[in-house]
Order: sequence, then C-alpha cells, then structure tokens
Amino acid sequence: MGLYNNNLSFNLLRVIAQSKGPRTRYQVKKEQEFAKEVKLAQRNKFSYDVELKCQELSSLMIEEVDVSIRRKCFVEWSKVFEKYLEAQDIYEKYCTDEEILQDRTRAQTKDYCSKFKEKLQNWISQDEVQNESEIRPEDSVSQRRSRSSRSIHSVSSSVKDQITKAQLEVQSEILKERHVVQQKKLELKFQEEQLNLREKIAEV
Repeated sequence: MGLYNNNLSFNLLRVIAQSKGPRTRYQVKKEQEFAKEVKLAQRNKFSYDVELKCQELSSLMIEEVDVSIRRKCFVEWSKVFEKYLEAQDIYEKYCTDEEILQDRTRAQTKDYCSKFKEKLQNWISQDEVQNESEIRPEDSVSQRRSRSSRSIHSVSSSVKDQITKAQLEVQSEILKERHVVQQKKLELKFQEEQLNLREKIAEV
C-alpha cells in the first residue's frame, strides 16, 4: 500500500512538473481526479492501520501485561487514529455530499473505533473490580473498606494518569504533524492556483 501511494504521488508531481503551456479544463479535471485517488489510497491505509491497532490493544486487555506496554500501544493507536481523521478530512474535500454518505469505509471505521472506546472503558472498570476482590478475608470490616477505597482509587488514578499522559504525548506529536500538513496544504493550494491561472490564460 505504501509503495502504491508513493507511486501515485510521484506520478502526480511528474505530470505537473512536466506540463508545459496552458492547462486545458480537461487536464485540470484529470489531475484533480488523480489527486482524489491518491487521497483515497492514503485514507484507506490509515483506516486499515487503525483497525490493526484496535485489535492489538483489544487482545492486550484480556492478558496480564505491563502497564507500559498498554500505554505504548494506546499512544500508537491514538496517533494512527488522528492520522486517519486527517486523511479522511482531506479526502472528503474531493468528494460530493452523496459520496461521503455512501462511504462504507468511513462508516465502518467510525463504528469500529466507537466499540473500541467502549472496551477501553470496560477495561478500566474491570481493573477496579479485580483490585477490590483481592482484599484478604481476615481483615476487619473497617480495614477492608479502607484498603478497598485506597486500592480502587490508586488503580483508577494510575490507569487514568497513564491515559492522560499518553494523550498529552499524542497531542504534542499531532501539533508537529499538523504543522507539516498545513505546509503541504499551502503548497498544494499554490499549485492549484497556478493551474487555475494557466487555464484562464488559455481561455484568453
């Protein structure tokens, strides 16, 4: 998939670079269709990556693994999901309202990720219940209540703190990647304006 995307991008840039003289309306249309194909391929790649990350983290939820591993996987999933959202947003700019409504991949990915978030919430709740059940039977009622309260709070806070930290790291990475995306958007906008200008010159 990655090689396919690179070839599409390379071919699109080559078409623009090698073009000489005014651009016809037909040529501009074909280039826009080609760009749409590139954005669709990128969107589909990130959609597939998101599902793989969901499956990976879902399998970890039923195993006893170190918190750092869960956190790392969660960070990776969040980054891939954000890239998918970016790719989806860019692709939709090339689509009509009807095409967006009929986009099955968009609907399936949204449903899949919604179920994943629900699993994540259940995962946190199960950790709290499991920790409460580990209280020793010989403890007094007051001791059990005290230990249970402290223990549940500790586990809940620990997991939530890990998620919060992961989210902050993701946001930091997103800001960097968003800056790169904005730069690329400006370059594409400049190229589009050049094509529009060439088309106007050709019509004169």
